[in-house]
Amino acid sequence: MERRLTAVIRGIVQGVSLRWRVTRQAQSLGLRGFIRNEPDGSVRLVAEGPERDLQALLDWLARPKHAWDVHEVKLKWSSSRHDFTDFTVQW
Repeated sequence: MERRLTAVIRGIVQGVSLRWRVTRQAQSLGLRGFIRNEPDGSVRLVAEGPERDLQALLDWLARPKHAWDVHEVKLKWSSSRHDFTDFTVQW
């Protein structure tokens, strides 16, 4: 079953290649959606795909080996709306 994940990621998450690396990881998992920097310093992630692949993206994001330091992730799960054809960085 396809799901939609909306996440607001806070911490040291801008200027550390997070958007680029998340995009590559999401594409490798076959997810669709986007990631973008927000004016308040957070990063917004919207992704659609199988729930197991969305969870795999979240697990990968939380690994401590990355340049970013995630302090908080607010998640919202919902049904997929099939709004996207690929995964991109929004500017």
